[in-house]
Amino acid sequence: MDNKTLTPEEKAQQKEAFRFAIMVLTGVSLLGVFITMFAFMQVRGIGSSVAMRATIELGEAERFFMSSCATCHGRQGEGGGLIDAPPLNQDGDTWQLTDAEMMTIMRDGKGEMPALRSGNSDKELQKLVRYIKRWWTHEQRAQQPN
Repeated sequence: MDNKTLTPEEKAQQKEAFRFAIMVLTGVSLLGVFITMFAFMQVRGIGSSVAMRATIELGEAERFFMSSCATCHGRQGEGGGLIDAPPLNQDGDTWQLTDAEMMTIMRDGKGEMPALRSGNSDKELQKLVRYIKRWWTHEQRAQQPN
């Protein structure tokens, strides 16, 4: 069909179909790249289990943060949520705390912040600390007290 004979509605549908096709092709291409990289890592034995474990831990920590912290601290740690909690990202001063101090605050609560639900292991809290630290600048991470 010639574009000159299409109605504006048909043209819009054609454009939307084209966009959808591009999105599908992009998704398939990215999936192919991921599968190729994963296969290469498996064949070469390049830290595949370490990379997968780190990815899984990041996902677990993100889910935990979103369900337990984001309401008050914001989805990107920007603060100012439900109780106007301080930012945890590079705009705040959380980076001035040690990991142990952060974990103590998470476990016991502080001020208006309630203690996180009981039953969280130190390992889970360490994952959460690592998740939060990814928002900090390189300089802040380097200057964080031990």
